[in-house]
Amino acid sequence: MGKVTVTHEFDYYEERQELMELIHGRDAKGALFEVDQELRAKLKYGEDEWLTEPVQKYLEHMRDMIWESGALRDD
Repeated sequence: MGKVTVTHEFDYYEERQELMELIHGRDAKGALFEVDQELRAKLKYGEDEWLTEPVQKYLEHMRDMIWESGALRDD
């Protein structure tokens, strides 16, 4: 198993948000993956009356946006 150490010098008061984004990036990726999977399941298996064609197209658009963002890439 490999180990990676990331060193980042920052001014706590000016760059705190950047640090939090670095620390919690994995959590955000996991949440985005869960949203994508929920959308996928709804599109594939959903039979709700509100799931009209325009809504399906919108949900597909949302999935496209998620994947086009590159946030879920593994490379």
